Amino acid sequence: MNRFVQFIRLLLPTDLTQLLLIAGLVCLTIVPRLNWLPSNANSFFADLSYIGYSSPAEVRHNWFVFVEVASYAFIFAASAGFFTCCWPGKRHARRIFLLVVLPAFAGLGAICARYLSFLAGPRSILERGPKFDHRLVWVISKLCNLGSSFHFCVAGLVTVITFAVLLAVGKASLPISIAHDDAAFAEETDAWKGCKKCIWIFQGAPALTSVPMNLISSLLLLIPAGTAATWKYQASRALWPAVEGLVFLPIAVWAMGKDNWKYIRQQIQLPTWSYAGLGLAIPALPVLLPSLLIYVHDRANWAAHSFGKLEPPQIGQYFGVPEAWMAALFLAAFAEEVIFRGLLQRHFVERFGVWRGICFVGIIWAAFHFFGDARYRLDDIGTVLALCSRLIICIVLGFGLSWLALRSKSLLPATLAHGLYNVFVGFKPVFSFPGQHWVHVGLWALFAYVLFRYWPVETTLSNVPASAAAVTEPAV
Repeated sequence: MNRFVQFIRLLLPTDLTQLLLIAGLVCLTIVPRLNWLPSNANSFFADLSYIGYSSPAEVRHNWFVFVEVASYAFIFAASAGFFTCCWPGKRHARRIFLLVVLPAFAGLGAICARYLSFLAGPRSILERGPKFDHRLVWVISKLCNLGSSFHFCVAGLVTVITFAVLLAVGKASLPISIAHDDAAFAEETDAWKGCKKCIWIFQGAPALTSVPMNLISSLLLLIPAGTAATWKYQASRALWPAVEGLVFLPIAVWAMGKDNWKYIRQQIQLPTWSYAGLGLAIPALPVLLPSLLIYVHDRANWAAHSFGKLEPPQIGQYFGVPEAWMAALFLAAFAEEVIFRGLLQRHFVERFGVWRGICFVGIIWAAFHFFGDARYRLDDIGTVLALCSRLIICIVLGFGLSWLALRSKSLLPATLAHGLYNVFVGFKPVFSFPGQHWVHVGLWALFAYVLFRYWPVETTLSNVPASAAAVTEPAV
């Protein structure tokens, strides 16, 4: 237990106050994806006075458009905050206040003002302008019921402001720094700069990747999805993951630089048949094994008690068949593997060792998905659970994928495993049971433990210099 606690401590920044900044930026990152309305949104719009609007539907549309525009303030604030984590400059606290706190506060103030104006709007055509004579307690009570976006935005602002104040008085520091055991990596190389640039683009600046994705995926409007035309349905479903791969990969190649791209090209090689088979078996076994065991149990139970009375269970009832469009998931998986198991893993394993390096890559991989994991209908607890679940899943899966990449010296086995896992997640099996997904993740963890225990990877890379005294290095 002590070793586990020590390992967890080694994953944290040397300056623990930096966790305040990280947590606050994560909150601001997911704010645009959450709900800006009370839990009873339908009754809220129905009870509003819509003087000046044709119907409550127009009020609803006006509200969502306004919130979507104002949310760009939070996107900018989170992006600027992660940029400051990587390149803090000379005036750290001033940069955080001007580029993070001020835009986020402006976006929050605009949305809150618009919300209160709806509540205090004129109740009849005889009134002119908003009638706002409520007390502060009423305002606070209404804002607290505004939705999970408001709660996470306030939490993000409070934690970021707290860190900025500590930074201003010298009680905190930047950039984000993590202790490691090799002084040879204290200096910042061009390859490490490219790694930091990729981390910021794919975690701290989602708008840089979402804009081209949204533009290309607008082709969906030209492909009417429906069951009448099967190929149109398959094409429409395949377009988004295909666009993800086609957009992420060129951006990553541009950001990583020549040195990193040279290394990545060496990792894109055909693996041996054994590692290719493992790339397919590792994600398949956790999904197929529980269903197979349940089928065997039901078959044995039928033979013992219902033979000749009922039809026997059919094995096809326990397994689903993926759809054709899911082949595009492998393209998106390849782009992610180039970024995480190719680029980031190389540098983090070199600087922090195999175990911590893989954990750091898993954490960044999870954070990469936080923006998409935030859901409009999730409440506060549901949002926290979704983010924690993503963190656990990415770390567990990351160990299996990292083992494949490190042992095979190729990214293709990890791509096969990653893509096949996405396929199994994407389609709904004919047979399921409670907690099925977590059983699959648990089996992933078991397989990863067995692989690392009995077929360990190299603990050091060939181009890693000899170990020196422990130093503290900027992690990003």
